[in-house]
Order: sequence, then C-alpha cells, then structure tokens
Amino acid sequence: MGVDIQFLCMPFQSVSISPLSIALLSAVAKKHGATVSEDYVHFKFAEMLGIDNYHRIALADTRSGLLGELLFAENYRGAIEEGALEPLLTEHFGDYEERSQKLLEFNDYCIAVIDKANPEIIGFTTSFNQLMPSLWLTKEIKRVRPQTKVVFGGSGCSTPMGSYVKKAYPEVDYVVSGYGENPLLDLLFNKHSLPADGILNDEVGIDLNLLPFPDYDTYVAQLAKLSRPRNHNILTFESSRGCWWGEKSHCTFCGLNGTQMKYGFKQSSRVLEEIRFLWDRYEYNLGAADNIMSRDHLRELLPQLAKFDSKPVLFYEIKANMRNEDVQLLKAANILHIQPGIESLSSELLALMKKGVKAIQNIALLKWCREEGIKVSWNLLFGIPGETTENYLNQIETIRKIPHFNPPHGISEIRLDRYSPYFKWYDSFGWTGIRPLENYYSLHRGCSDELVRGMAYHFEGEGGPLAVKLYCGELQAAVDTWTKRFAAGDGLYWNDEIGLFEVENSEPAAYEKNPELETILANTHSITSLNQLLSLPGVQPGTVTEMIDKGILFQEGQQIINLAARVLL
Repeated sequence: MGVDIQFLCMPFQSVSISPLSIALLSAVAKKHGATVSEDYVHFKFAEMLGIDNYHRIALADTRSGLLGELLFAENYRGAIEEGALEPLLTEHFGDYEERSQKLLEFNDYCIAVIDKANPEIIGFTTSFNQLMPSLWLTKEIKRVRPQTKVVFGGSGCSTPMGSYVKKAYPEVDYVVSGYGENPLLDLLFNKHSLPADGILNDEVGIDLNLLPFPDYDTYVAQLAKLSRPRNHNILTFESSRGCWWGEKSHCTFCGLNGTQMKYGFKQSSRVLEEIRFLWDRYEYNLGAADNIMSRDHLRELLPQLAKFDSKPVLFYEIKANMRNEDVQLLKAANILHIQPGIESLSSELLALMKKGVKAIQNIALLKWCREEGIKVSWNLLFGIPGETTENYLNQIETIRKIPHFNPPHGISEIRLDRYSPYFKWYDSFGWTGIRPLENYYSLHRGCSDELVRGMAYHFEGEGGPLAVKLYCGELQAAVDTWTKRFAAGDGLYWNDEIGLFEVENSEPAAYEKNPELETILANTHSITSLNQLLSLPGVQPGTVTEMIDKGILFQEGQQIINLAARVLL
C-alpha cells in the first residue's frame, strides 16, 4: 500500500525559506483523512551543487537567464546550443557531461523517493523557477510509473498559464489554477467529478480562519540533514491573501496575485495562535507570505505579539505609509525584517506607478527603521513609462544625503510581468509590442510561439522609456556608493549627549549645539509642515533653508523631516 498523495518540492525553491503550499496542503489532506508523503528533494540537489552555488542560482533575478530552469530544459530536450547559454550553464553546473551526470544522479534519487512512497497522486508546486524541473521529473515518472497521476499547482499554473502548460505537456494529468485547498480535496475524494480537460480552477478559496496550521514536521526533519545554522532559515505562514492596496489601485508594474487580488485576512487572534504554535513547536524564525500586512493586524496583532518574552524574529511585507509609532510597533512585535515596496525616492515616479505614497514617506520609513534596527529589503526601479532623466538625477542627490539609511539590494529595470497593468495595457504606456523573455523559447523548445507566450510570466517590451541610457550608469554608481557608505557607518545622527553629528570615513564630526537647532530637530523627527515649523519660537527661515542645503532637513513641497537618525552610543 502506498500513500494517497506525495508532495515533491523541486529546485529552485530556496533552501532558506520553507514552501508554505506543501506544509499547508499536507495539513489539509491529513485533516480529511488522507495519507500523505512530503519530500523536499531540492535539499538533495542543493547539496549536489553546493549550498552557496544553489542559493545564488535560486535568488538570481530571472533576467539573468532563468538559469536553473534552463539546466533541466536542456536535459529534457537535449543540448542547448543557442548563443551564450551553453557557456553560462558550464560556468554554473560544469560541462555538458558533468551536468548530465548530475541530473542522472538526481533523477535516480527522486525516483527512489517516489517508489518508497508509492503514491497514487504526485503534486508539484511551480512557484520558484520550478516548472521545468517538475516537467523534467514528470517525464521520467510517466516512463516508469504511468499509472501515477501528476498534478501541477502554484503561481506558474495560474490562469491562463496552467492551461497552456497542460496543452504543451500532456504528461501532466491535472493543473490547479488559483487556491489549492478545494481542488486538492476533489482530487483525493471526488475523483468522479474532476473536469475532463484536467484544469481545476478555484479563484475564491476558503475562509482562512478554517485552515489548519501548516505542518512542518517533515520539512524540519529533512532540513536538519543540511546542517545549516537555525537562524539561516525561516518557516513561512500566512495571515492574509490578496492585496488590499491592489484592490484600490493596482501598482502598474505588479504581476503578483493574478486573478486572486481580492483581499482576505485571518482574525488577529487566529494569527497570534498560529505564530505561537509554530514558534513553540519548531523554534524557527517566521516569515509571512502575505503580499501586504492587514491594517487590522497592525493595530490588533502586533501589540499582542509584543507582550511575549519569547517570540520569533518575523518578516512581513508592508505598505510604506507607516507612522513612527507603527514602526515602533513592528520592533516591539519582533518584526525585524520588512519589505515595504519602496521602489523609488521620486514622488513623480511613485505617482506614475500608482504606489500611493510620496518620496518623503519612503525616506521617513527608512529613517525610523534605521533607528529601530529593522532590516528593509527593497529594489530601486527604473525604466518607468513617463520618467525623465531629472527624476533620477534628483534621486541621486537624495541618495548622497542618506548613506545611513538601508540601501536597496540594487537597481532593477521595469519588467512587464503577466497580470500587471503594464502587461495588460502595454500600448497605453508607450510600448509598441511585448514578447516573452528570450530564454523562454529555450525552455520550451519545440513549442509554438502561442504556447510559449501562454506559459511565460516575464515579458519585455519593444519601445518604451528612452531615458534609461542617460542616467543608468550614474544611478548604479550612486547605489554602489550608498551600499559601501552604509556598511562603513557614514551618515547623519543625533544623540542626546553629543547632539547632531556626522560620520564620514569612520570619523565623527559634531555640529555646534544651539537652541534653534535642537528645536528644529525635535520638531521634525516625523513629517511636519514647513509652516508649522516656521511658526515655532526662535526658528528662522534662513536657518531652515541652510539646513535643507546641508542635507540635515529634507523638504518635499510644504512637508519637511530631518534626516538625522537617533542613536544610542
């Protein structure tokens, strides 16, 4: 006797972040009486490549070549000879013979794992460059176990991509688009009602409060064999689905959520219970899979989390329009890593992208996070329709004033991702046409242009913004310098004993204390109006202008904030 369903986690899922879909769907299946096997075979492949090399490939921007998927595509269809792809594969995976041998070894390992479980159904998730690795293994599964049913789900199978995957690769028996819980139960218990075309859609999902907690027992046991430091890994959970901001104003570049934009969230008490369960049971730090934190959770959940003496370090994606008090709540709840979708330090560009925040709000958030010791993950976007070179030259000037704030991971050119407004209405944004990234044609060699376009998620535009080449090099250099200066501790700070001081090349230089300076700094820690500042006793317009020129104050329109981070020495 075998199991009812086996979930397989293929490369290139990160070795540092748990796949929530498997832990959650496994718990759902078990709750309804199914027998389940989970196998995180990406751990084995990471060991074969070397953890660091695997990690670099897993985190690589898809513009670098969909490199991991190309490896499996080559073995699926035969040697890739086009352009620079073969040397790229050789650089990361060895020559053709060596990488073929690696995949043969990995194939034997996976089939042995499958034979041991002897499943009736095998489920693959396709969210992190896992589509071609999953198709590669499915081809072998159907050769040695033709009776086993294979199901694909995850973001790579969202409508319409999933239907094109099914057309191009008929060895896949079923494709799930949208939420997986209800289709999973149909696959296990309602087989007579499964659709003839093999496409299972659920864009509504279920009440999140009724879901079981993710079951990470198997994952944690298999992770332990990698001998990684515990703080290098996080377990994921979810407190919401969809995006409440996207429902109001879809950010022009964002292709997340697809047809699942409608926002739904768990009760704060339910999220608290889940976090406490996961922390008490596994003692791993946790990361929310949410696209955006609920405002209810900010007000209700975070104060409750703050009451616990023992709690995990948490990661959340948030909207950047935070107040200083909100950032302090994040710190108290031990949310020490955030992704706030900053994207730009230009209000004009933020408006073009429909972000719903201004540059001064992004700068304020970076400042307060620096003070509270909260890590901020973000990218600086460029190539935005409607941009001007001046938008970036102004940002470069701002960057020079804030080396003490968390820099972006890098600069990233706008992509036309499926489901984004840029993709849907590309012509209205100035592109004359769109096509999948070129390497999709290498992934799906032999497929028609229609099928490749149907399966692709990342696209590039023809035409589009023309200013990019005029500022790109200077912008990259500014961010590189920012990163180095941040690591060196350069920047502007305030300390109660020293007062205002600036660090340059590890050398601090204090400003002379005076009542006017201290009044201005005390009243501009948060964003305030210029008129309100100038109405304070002893504050002179000339002094304010001078402090703006020196980069002590940042002004946007009639709003102002000081750039000094409050620190303890």
